[in-house]
Amino acid sequence: MKIINSEQLKLRPASPNDAPFIAWAISTALHKEESSEEIANQLCEICLREDTLYSWRNTIIAECKGKVAGALTCYDGGQYQAMRDITFPLFSALSDTDFSQMEMETVEGEFYLDSMSVLPEFRKMGIATALLKAGIDRARKLAIGKASLVVLPSNEGAKRLYESLGFEFSQDMHLFGEEYLKYSLNLAEEKPESIACLNCGTECTSNFCPNCGQNTNASRLTMKHIWQNLLAAIISNDGGVIYTIRR
Repeated sequence: MKIINSEQLKLRPASPNDAPFIAWAISTALHKEESSEEIANQLCEICLREDTLYSWRNTIIAECKGKVAGALTCYDGGQYQAMRDITFPLFSALSDTDFSQMEMETVEGEFYLDSMSVLPEFRKMGIATALLKAGIDRARKLAIGKASLVVLPSNEGAKRLYESLGFEFSQDMHLFGEEYLKYSLNLAEEKPESIACLNCGTECTSNFCPNCGQNTNASRLTMKHIWQNLLAAIISNDGGVIYTIRR
């Protein structure tokens, strides 16, 4: 696996110009890569809208060395029903299948990572991980307590990736005519970020070490800091000493 560095990878919100790529990403995620040009164009129109599940407004784009490499479509589960009611009638027209009775993929209180795809030449470079983390960050910014996604039971690589980020299996689902596994990441119970106390090394999650009381925001003192403080103390006390001697 060749991991790209942060200078080579750029994550950005999608724009309407990204609709054709988003349409490809959705088709790939749904295993419909061989769709006709007509269907691809119609799916692109769905992605161009601002009120659908697969809208460009719901998508994060990954660029590698200036080239679009992948996309993640994700959104607040509380908005799923309204967007689904618009999307599925349009989507059903593409496949002659009625999805109106399909179970709910997500619900209020979840941030749903709907569809993610990376171009073959950019896979196994850490781009999927970066996109997922960006989606999780969106959930945190919206103060949504859970992130969720679905995966085919046979996709062992994807399951390992999700589990490495803390996702856990939550339920079986039947979506788009196939069996899926739903995975969830509980953000509400995330542990606060900890830092090591500079004085005793204890892991701390607050401003003061529970072991020695050291301020965890304090930086480590160098010899330069020590000499500066010593000089400042001498200068500030010098006037007082002379005054005392004179008295």
